[in-house]
Amino acid sequence: MSVAVIFLAGEINDYEGILKYVKEADYVMCADAGTLHAEKMNIVPDMILGDMDSIESELLEKYLKKGVETRLFNVDKDKTDSHLAIDIAFEKGFDHIILLGALGSLPDHTITNIMLLEYICTRQGKGMIATDNAQLVVIKDRITITNDGYDRVSLIPISEKVTGVTCTGLRYDLQNDVLYRADSRGTSNRFQEESAMIEIKDGVLLIVKAREVSI
Repeated sequence: MSVAVIFLAGEINDYEGILKYVKEADYVMCADAGTLHAEKMNIVPDMILGDMDSIESELLEKYLKKGVETRLFNVDKDKTDSHLAIDIAFEKGFDHIILLGALGSLPDHTITNIMLLEYICTRQGKGMIATDNAQLVVIKDRITITNDGYDRVSLIPISEKVTGVTCTGLRYDLQNDVLYRADSRGTSNRFQEESAMIEIKDGVLLIVKAREVSI
């Protein structure tokens, strides 16, 4: 499976913690101000894209001189830079797309980026949002997830309801159950074993693996 990493303009606090995703990538893209994250990590991306309304011209010029491919889009557009970057990743043949800096202080972009995981799934790709302390994926069938040092697992319906939910390997297993979007029942489960299997029959399910952090 070919992997593309996309830096977005959201929050990244632990660059060392996300470096593993970049090292495993076949292609690195920066959407507009996401370039700032690559700059702080001393990473030269393969592509910079967007309307370039949030990146300093000096930084953009620096990467242009390095021969980095750029794609410029009009500010008046129907898709976010995140969405455009995902489309380009598919266009280039990547089927595993990891979004870094996808969550942050702008709730509209945070929610949209999470919803774009369903878009990736619909296009038969494998998508993930990775943060300093969490991984988010969307499924429409089944998945096996590993502990990897994460404490909690939340099952959050994106569709109105998700039916036929079966999971094993968690503290609270489910058997052919139903989870509803307007309910918090699937939040904050725990790993009981090193890996867990989660399967659904119908609907769209967001799975969040997270480490405990002090609030």
